Amino acid sequence: MIGYEVIENAVQARAMAVFQLDETLVQLGNIDALFDAMQTAGAPVGVLLEYAGGDRLKAAPYNGRTWAWHMNVYVLVRYQGDSDQIEIDARKNIDKITTLVDGSHTLGGTAAVAWVEDIDQPVPSTINDIPFYWIPFSMLILEKM
Repeated sequence: MIGYEVIENAVQARAMAVFQLDETLVQLGNIDALFDAMQTAGAPVGVLLEYAGGDRLKAAPYNGRTWAWHMNVYVLVRYQGDSDQIEIDARKNIDKITTLVDGSHTLGGTAAVAWVEDIDQPVPSTINDIPFYWIPFSMLILEKM
């Protein structure tokens, strides 16, 4: 068993590749660091990964040697002053979410299989009076021991 931390790092690497972001813009559970990095870089997009639990799968067809790791992920899209553009940007990023594990369903051999489970509607919000869209989605990653 390699554990959640290694899997989380593999998801972070995939998000960096798909969204073309550096490590500071794909944060592991630290929204303040993500927001600060987005502000410093003037980045229009950032990604937040959050642990959402894990289950040891014991019922058939599993034999207790598989873990199901749950992850909540949020794409933050910054409002750039044009209400039409943020809608376009949100849609482009939703398209990227759907491709997060394309061609890498095992996260480079780290997991048995990983997939995006669902994508929620974008949620308008503000952070320090700056408008953002949050695009929440969840992932499920199976790891064999």
